[in-house]
Amino acid sequence: MQKLFTSLRAVIAVSAATLLFYACKKSEQNLDLKAEESVADAQCVYCPKPACDIRTLLVSPGNDTSWSVHYPQPFKFTKTYGTDGKVNFLDAYLGAHWSFHEFRGPVYHAAKKVFMLNEAGDTLLVAKLNNCGQPVSAIVYKRFPGEEPWATEYQKFTYDYKGRLSKLSFATDPAAVPSVNVYEYDWRDNVVKIHLQGDASKNIKYTYDYSKAIKGGIYEQGIDFGIGTQLLEMLGYVNTQPHNLLKTVSNNYNDPKETWSYFDQVVDADKFLISYKANLYNNATVSVKGELVWKCGNGGDSTIVK
Repeated sequence: MQKLFTSLRAVIAVSAATLLFYACKKSEQNLDLKAEESVADAQCVYCPKPACDIRTLLVSPGNDTSWSVHYPQPFKFTKTYGTDGKVNFLDAYLGAHWSFHEFRGPVYHAAKKVFMLNEAGDTLLVAKLNNCGQPVSAIVYKRFPGEEPWATEYQKFTYDYKGRLSKLSFATDPAAVPSVNVYEYDWRDNVVKIHLQGDASKNIKYTYDYSKAIKGGIYEQGIDFGIGTQLLEMLGYVNTQPHNLLKTVSNNYNDPKETWSYFDQVVDADKFLISYKANLYNNATVSVKGELVWKCGNGGDSTIVK
């Protein structure tokens, strides 16, 4: 896996950073969020982050039938860290079955902002944070390296009294009325439902094994949904990780509408999820396997990996 963590040359980094700040400054002219950020800062709730971070989510076919599922890499995401413990490079394939949404490139953290570029120096993500380090707004650019974005999404984040993500507003036009996804939780702070505000028939439902508590884990769900939220969770700024083993995910939000069920789950002695299998397409004969590589502590990439 180390071959995947290629370092950027100094010249590229300087050029990319210059382009990034220009692109972000230009894009942010479309968003006037000062008042909203002030309210968010006043109301934000500090939420302790998990003690360990998922450095890599490996993926492989769970059986011979699963080879028909397209995975361009043996991982959904993998990342490297700076000496401050923050992610400084992310390589992620997001969307249904890794699709075309490749997010690979350096990550920059500056005060209350987060930026991500691809290796061609194009902006992929711009996010503003509140005083608790949670994203208040984000712009996600879906693009191929060196090309103009084929889609841009403007997002705003709302949190409840416990600091949990409660609403995600999103639009492809900053001047348009956004759509809003509402997050619902159980008493263990697991996400049990995400639905479109104004149309509850568009929803994603989650069930859990309440006899099996865990401290963290990320599951592939096969859903082309909430890419900005996924990116920010991988970078450590959003936390929707479950506190119990996930049993099923039922997608009635977008196509393909299907249910994934999870089994053969392995948890280590510290209660961190380290592997699982999932049946997909509502079909018990098609499965994938996920394996999680954990990084603990605040050091660089040499930190103990669970």
